[in-house]
Amino acid sequence: MGIILILLLAPDSVLVFADARWEIYIPLILAQYAVFLHLLAYYSLVVRWGALAFAIGTLILLEACLSPFLQIMYLFFHYTIGETGIIMPAFYLSLLSCFLLQFLITGRLHRIATEE
Repeated sequence: MGIILILLLAPDSVLVFADARWEIYIPLILAQYAVFLHLLAYYSLVVRWGALAFAIGTLILLEACLSPFLQIMYLFFHYTIGETGIIMPAFYLSLLSCFLLQFLITGRLHRIATEE
């Protein structure tokens, strides 16, 4: 649904995203890597085995589910801010995810510390 809406609003937007410089994606890649590390740390505290598989699966699932929403946000940010605006929604969501995962990790560490 989201991709259809993007194609109706701005059919040339797919070409615009492919035309962007690769240097602007470096902060986004680093933020996604930070989210992956936070997920890995949280899952290693929660499950006994398979934390790496859970972290990879969760990141892939989140990317797949948020893709239509992020494409619409890319479109709006790109036209209002410019070329660097296409990474801002995903960058902000990544930082928010890291912030929330920090609270989850802290809570889990407190719970583990009180059990022993």
